[in-house]
Amino acid sequence: MTEGTVITLFLRMLMVAAEVLAPLLGLMLTVGVATSIVQAAMQLQDPTVTYLPRLLAAAGAIALFGAWMLGILVHFAGSVLDGLGTAVVR
Repeated sequence: MTEGTVITLFLRMLMVAAEVLAPLLGLMLTVGVATSIVQAAMQLQDPTVTYLPRLLAAAGAIALFGAWMLGILVHFAGSVLDGLGTAVVR
């Protein structure tokens, strides 16, 4: 396994992680901003108000996108394990 192969594998891993986490993080960011706007409009200063909507958004996103996320991760893991046979350890 050469340095180029390791770097390519690392970059693919980062891209897959970003692709899998993007819907979850985007939804949580949207819910967080909306909750902050509502708190500012109602002049609520309680920091615990933001936790429940974000938790529910994360659970909903995992329920909605979970199968797709798992499919992406399984495909990546399969491609890494398939390429393991060509790696030569010296």
